[in-house]
Formats: sequence, structure tokens, C-alpha cells
Amino acid sequence: MKLNILALGRKNVIGRIIRALNGSDISLTSRNEVSDALGLLKKEKFDLALIDGYMDDVEAICYRITWLYHTPIAVVINGKESDWDILRKLDVDGFIPEEASNVELISHFTAIARHITDHIEPAKILVIEDDEQIQETLRLSFQMYWPGTEIFCASTGLAGAKIARLERMDAILLDLKLPDITGLEVLENIRNFSKVPVVIVTATRDQDDVVKCIRAGANDFVIKPFKQLELMSRVRRLTGIKEAAVHK
Repeated sequence: MKLNILALGRKNVIGRIIRALNGSDISLTSRNEVSDALGLLKKEKFDLALIDGYMDDVEAICYRITWLYHTPIAVVINGKESDWDILRKLDVDGFIPEEASNVELISHFTAIARHITDHIEPAKILVIEDDEQIQETLRLSFQMYWPGTEIFCASTGLAGAKIARLERMDAILLDLKLPDITGLEVLENIRNFSKVPVVIVTATRDQDDVVKCIRAGANDFVIKPFKQLELMSRVRRLTGIKEAAVHK
């Protein structure tokens, strides 16, 4: 399988990888500017986007490439454990050590290629949120960026817990402030019968609430107003939903 890769990042990093792959069965096109890379993704299909992990706003770049252009991503890292905290949270398909030898680089690309996919499978998402505008925003976001995903909405905690018990969900987005019971109570209820990933989506910035939710079994915590692509990337990372590998 011949890989067609788009590389975005610092010239010294990407240039070194280009030289390492010279003569291999991998085609690599490089860009140093984000706008140039995104413009190329609009015009051409790539098997993989290789992103320099230490570019400015690397998280936003990865979110856009994943959801707007549906392209798998590998991130170049420099191997310093202390710098990986943000990178570990990224919804990417693999990491490439910057200091890897030529043979190791090709091996890394080949391993990632075995797992890359052409699109993400639809999911079943439950939104427990009393604000109808936020419900609709989430519904439209998934419809636009994650086609085929089925969204269930509940405006009260008890109604949401009932749906979670009756329907098998891939993930639940849960507000903390609901008109009947608290989101924390809903979470504790759900954890009595399900291990489904739960993302708390709330306007509160109280650290005590965060700690209580994590202890009660929440998998992630997102503060309103949230970035749509970031939220969906967190959901995908938690659910691990992807289509079976596509052989070319």
C-alpha cells in the first residue's frame, strides 16, 4: 500500500523526515503554513496528515483536520515526557518520535497505516440538557461533522437516566444543573447500571464540582461555551469509535 502523506510543521523537523523517507514507498508533501496545508486538503485526498506536535495551537489544527477533512493524523513528538501532557489528549491515530532512525520512521508509518480509516462510524449519543438551544446546537454539530450519529435528548435528569437505562449509548453528554435532580445525581444513578462514557458539559467552573464528578465516574469535563470540534474529538476518543481498517 503506497501512502500519500501531507506533512505540516517546522522545516527542520519535516525536512529531516522527508530525507529519511526518500526512496521508500511513501509519498510525502510538505507545507510550513497551516492555511497552505488546509487549502491542499480541500483539493486532494491524503491517507495521513503528519503534524509537528510543537506548532502553535496544535490542538485546534488536529481538530480541524480530523473533522473538517476527515483525514487521519500522526503527530511528531520530540520524546520529552514532560511535553506530552497536551499531546496525549489529542484525538490522533499515532505518534512519530522526532529522533527515530530512518528504519524506525518507516516502521512507525507502516504501523499507523494498518489502523487508519476513511471515516468514523455513526454513534448513539444521549444529551441530558434542559437548554433547548444547546440541545439543537449539539444535534446540528453532530449532524454536520459526524454524519449518521443518532442524538437522543432529555431535558430532565430523571428522563435522561431512564433513556440511558433503556437504550445502549456510546456516550452521554450531561449538564450539571437540571430542573429536577442534579447532574451529579444522574451520573451516580447511571453508574449503578452502566459504564458508558459520560462527559460533563456545564457552565460551572467550581473545582469541587469537577472533583465530585470525576470521583463519581465522569470520564471528562467540558466548560460552556465549548468548541464543537473539541467536544466531538473528546467523545470520539472516549468511545474509540472507528470503522474497521480499510485496505487499499
